[in-house]
Amino acid sequence: MRLDSTLKLVTMIVTIVVGVTATIPYMVDARINTVVQELADLAKRERYYTMMLKMLGDAETGQRGYVITGDAAYLQPYDAALGMLPSLRAQLREHPRNRDEAESFQQIETAIDKKLAELAQTVDLRRDTGFSAAHAVVMQGIGKAQMDLLRSLVGEQISEYSALRDDLRAHLLASSLMASRISIGVGIANILALSAVLFTAHVTLRKRRVAELAAREASAALELRSQEAQKRSEQAAGSAQLMHALDLAQTLDESSEIISAYLSWLLPDTAGAIYLYRNSRDVLERKASWGDDRQEADSLEPTECWGLRSGKPHFSAGQQGLHCRHVAQSGLADPRMCLPLVSQGDVIGCLTVFGAALDGSGGSIDRDLVVRLSEQIALSLSNVQLRLSLRRQSVVDPLTELYNRRFMDESLKKEFARATRNRKPIAVVLVDLDHFKHVNDDFGHEAGDGLLREIGRLLRDSIRKGDVACRYGGEEMVLILSECDLDNALYRANQVRMAIEALVFSYQGRRVPATASFGVATTMEVPDATPESLLASADKALYQAKRTGRNRVCCLADLALDMALVTEPAQRAEVSVANE
Repeated sequence: MRLDSTLKLVTMIVTIVVGVTATIPYMVDARINTVVQELADLAKRERYYTMMLKMLGDAETGQRGYVITGDAAYLQPYDAALGMLPSLRAQLREHPRNRDEAESFQQIETAIDKKLAELAQTVDLRRDTGFSAAHAVVMQGIGKAQMDLLRSLVGEQISEYSALRDDLRAHLLASSLMASRISIGVGIANILALSAVLFTAHVTLRKRRVAELAAREASAALELRSQEAQKRSEQAAGSAQLMHALDLAQTLDESSEIISAYLSWLLPDTAGAIYLYRNSRDVLERKASWGDDRQEADSLEPTECWGLRSGKPHFSAGQQGLHCRHVAQSGLADPRMCLPLVSQGDVIGCLTVFGAALDGSGGSIDRDLVVRLSEQIALSLSNVQLRLSLRRQSVVDPLTELYNRRFMDESLKKEFARATRNRKPIAVVLVDLDHFKHVNDDFGHEAGDGLLREIGRLLRDSIRKGDVACRYGGEEMVLILSECDLDNALYRANQVRMAIEALVFSYQGRRVPATASFGVATTMEVPDATPESLLASADKALYQAKRTGRNRVCCLADLALDMALVTEPAQRAEVSVANE
């Protein structure tokens, strides 16, 4: 009786250990999912802050353009920002993480209100009293100081978010490490409990084969649960590493390669591919794959995949379920999952996974794990797309799709330093469309914008891969030609000039004529050149091309002796008006 009681006690202990072992993975999963959700919320709020700051910058740009020109068309970004800012502020105002964040956002809102009031005051002054009063308000520097304050406040908030994300990632890794240690401890406890069961069974139930079989079954179940706990811990750690790696990715192609590398580890004995939409949004292209991907097509249409058509994960195997048309005939027998990658309600791609490990009857891969991974991947890819979009918007002119003046200044300094270091010439070509004001007056501003788009496309197609084409301002463009001497620069500028002259652009059935004047300057002909002096020399050459009849290419050697008579700003303006 005493030995039987001992056996029952040991059995009860084993049962408790098994129950604890079964509970630990779910607790760890819940903890990790909470941290992942917090990371997603932080990324969303940071994105909203970035968008809000960009809109304020666009509004200020529109205000400055309107103050300078008086053209109401420049107020479009200002009006767009006023329309979208309330929604962003409402999103950020809801559910602050703590009191400090609420107070910080209150300071930001106060600064935004002051900035918007200053913008509105300046616009109203320009509209009601003209340029002088509005210019006087702008020159006080209040708007700049307010914008600098906003950037500082938003930057501090984003820095706090970044620090908090680092803490959360550290917490996530610590949780994964703790889960691994718990799994090891549970395994040791299982071994000890198993040893006790076997010893007691050997002593007390040697002849009772049924009890011995029950002990062996309990041992197998215990080991299986231990393996499952270890597997869940490894999956959680791998998922955290995948999210961290994707957070550091710079491009979608790099993100796709990271995803395929981690999925081949997290989903063993499977194969699959990652598809992302083209810019045209009509076809998805395969960006990366893993395993034996011979069943995967290089591209697929949205209507060919049941997962994309239904907007949710789609499973098929053998005769079970509907088979997608993009699957090769040889792969119809394999269990397969097609998971649309959805973020913020927008489908950005598709993840396909197939292999015998997905078979629900005894597969080694949990389908819920695949679904969770697809959701995390979709969120990360969406963040990468947003970062790329913001980066492009900060350096590219939206009308011509040429680089903007800010990027031009940075590129000119870099190319100049490289040319100086390598002792190679560098050329700057200033391009100014002739009589562009007449185009706007005769055909309308939409025709002018269309002509600028065509000129931008022509310039992008006319330069080498290492050259830079930028919009300098208005109808002026700049070409930065690396390792290009004066003869080659003049030749290439003349080629572009003839291409512009031959350009056929029509608006509402009427052909819009287009010619351009070019000013060329190289480091070979500018003594002690600097980026600023090189650009100024090209501007002088451009002015000479304007004075001598337009639709031509000039360099410093072409400047006439009377150029000195028009160097003063007032005289030069008079000559420009006369030439117009």
